[in-house]
Amino acid sequence: SASGGANLRFANVAETDFVISGINTSNVNNPVVGFGILKGPNSSNGSDLVVEYSTDGKTWVGVKYPLLPTGEGTGLVWNYRETSPIPKAEKLTIRFRQTGNFVVFRVDDISIVSKGQ
Repeated sequence: SASGGANLRFANVAETDFVISGINTSNVNNPVVGFGILKGPNSSNGSDLVVEYSTDGKTWVGVKYPLLPTGEGTGLVWNYRETSPIPKAEKLTIRFRQTGNFVVFRVDDISIVSKGQ
């Protein structure tokens, strides 16, 4: 689960992003990005926050993560998510990118984990 402590806030401004570079995943079995996420309104399923990786800093590849629950009481609640697999690389870059103008997201406890841990 997410600690909810010092977190990243993505305002409802399209193309806002946060980049982490120089990640070494070469010794991680089945690497994925793990993170806590909180969304603003109940109606959002989280699809306005895109997670991507790059091995060269130029070409970005989107990774999938499970959609967030919607409906009454699902806003302003922390959810933990793991993405689809990312590559093993010595210098990987991860980007979180806000694509919409409607939802505010908070992201916390970003880590590279082995799928299934």
